[in-house]
Amino acid sequence: MRLAKWILGLLVFLALWIPGAKADTFNADEQAALDRGEVVRHPLRASEDTQGYLGGTSYVVIDQAPEVVWRAMNDFGAFPSVFPKTLSVEVISDRGNRKVVRMVQGNSWISLSFYVLYRIDDEGRKVSWSMIEDQPHDLVDTRGYWQVAPYGEGKSLITYVNVISMGENPLLAMFADAIQNGLLGVPGNLRDWVLGENGARYREGSATATNE
Repeated sequence: MRLAKWILGLLVFLALWIPGAKADTFNADEQAALDRGEVVRHPLRASEDTQGYLGGTSYVVIDQAPEVVWRAMNDFGAFPSVFPKTLSVEVISDRGNRKVVRMVQGNSWISLSFYVLYRIDDEGRKVSWSMIEDQPHDLVDTRGYWQVAPYGEGKSLITYVNVISMGENPLLAMFADAIQNGLLGVPGNLRDWVLGENGARYREGSATATNE
């Protein structure tokens, strides 16, 4: 069963069109959108291999240096303000570059709880994640990564990949479009968070990955 899920997960990622984090991989319209500070979205391609999965790849340019954005990407206490419908984030285990986090997402009348393993690559400024299957989980699967790279002088390009599977829950399926849009909008949430008043702590270098 676990091998089958791994193979399916691999097929999902192969179905994503994931350009490298370079400006010249985007077409003219996407390039212009990035330069305006807009989010460029590449939804997951629907196929037999990706059936039941939502998500895709999205990008945004943030008018801050990569080291500033990287601090925000590692501030787990800020995740409820960045990831859609996130009610709580609890760091269960912290081993530096590997963290186990309990996520609760939803709203006042429905919520989903699951455990995620985060892997942090400081050198590549990349955070990847996958669901921990042997812990209680209300999702079938979730996995992805986000990464920050230089974009011109003093700016950053965020590449964000996330796919989830909610199984055959008909109630959740009703909100599939909203969930998809929310997933692909995360880079814009990060941009607004970093450029807003809360971003001062990252520019000052005082932020840490916390569970406040």
